Amino acid sequence: MLAVPTNNFVEGLTLFVQYRDAGGRPRLKRDRPITLPDGSTSINVRYQPSQTIVHDWDGDGLLDLVINHGRTMDSAPAVLRNIGDKKNPKFDFPKRLACYGETLNGVAKHGPYYGVGDMDGDGRSDLIASTEVGNYVFFRRTAINAPRAPVVEKGPIRIEEDE
Repeated sequence: MLAVPTNNFVEGLTLFVQYRDAGGRPRLKRDRPITLPDGSTSINVRYQPSQTIVHDWDGDGLLDLVINHGRTMDSAPAVLRNIGDKKNPKFDFPKRLACYGETLNGVAKHGPYYGVGDMDGDGRSDLIASTEVGNYVFFRRTAINAPRAPVVEKGPIRIEEDE
């Protein structure tokens, strides 16, 4: 008979909950695995470098997950929107972020080095990524939400005068 070793880990990520014990001290306990709409618990490719940032990406008051999604040479920042509620979070499938409509594949190929927050003061979350060569790339939310790059037209300058 073959014995299968067991442990306290699960495939995928697990939610942990903060609470206060009877003495008022802050505590942390393991809650449950994060599940996707199809019931699966794996939010990324197995055994790949991983980073999970808990952040209200879409501004709806619920904490979402921002992750490094995909295999090492084809990774991209992705968001798992919280489609549940504050007491019972449930996460949507990972959606890779894009800039001007192009997925941000390969920004940080060998490791997940992202930061999120409102870095330009417009009230929406932005993304900063560190590359393998030591540069930081800033993606403004305006560019992330835009379906394509703005078109710049050249032409004569027109000055309209008041009559």
